Amino acid sequence: ADNRPPTDTNPPGPEPNSGFGPGPETNSGFGPQPRCMRAILAPIQGGQDKYPNLGADVLLAYNDVLPEFSPSASMGIMGGNFPPKIVGGFHIHEGTSCENIGSHFFREGWSTLGFAGNGDPWFPDPTPICPTGAVYETDPNGLVTYGTNFANGYGHEETEGKVVVLHDLLKDLGGDYLPIACGVLTVVAFSQTQTDGAPPPP
Repeated sequence: ADNRPPTDTNPPGPEPNSGFGPGPETNSGFGPQPRCMRAILAPIQGGQDKYPNLGADVLLAYNDVLPEFSPSASMGIMGGNFPPKIVGGFHIHEGTSCENIGSHFFREGWSTLGFAGNGDPWFPDPTPICPTGAVYETDPNGLVTYGTNFANGYGHEETEGKVVVLHDLLKDLGGDYLPIACGVLTVVAFSQTQTDGAPPPP
């Protein structure tokens, strides 16, 4: 006799993710060749006086699916000469130069998630569109190695040329939260990120 349990010939589909608008749940795993951008960060504004020697290397990678439905973009940072043991902000801004960084870069109203329910993932508190919160932490020696996944309603092409900005210690922790480092995102080959010391996707 066949004692195997019956097979469900009509298994239920995935739960819809209503926070991301219409569309299927996407796979946030990277394919073999994610589309990558890189920014070399240097001190700006408050950082030029407070932390003149800090520097960081940021890698941004997208899988083949644009991030309208899940956090399918990933951003990693490696840096040094930061103040020790701080938690600061880690964002993409809408500016295209470090002289004019602009506001947070996200598509207004693309999602009901994020800060203030308007689709902005660039705040410290974790949300489904930035599960770790948009922050970095430094170790006792002022080194940072950190990564996050995010979705902001934009894809690879719209993000090219925007700036990555690091902010000083969070105001909730007694800091001034000033921008201290910035760099412009430029397209790089995936192979380059594996051979020249850029941080891997987290």
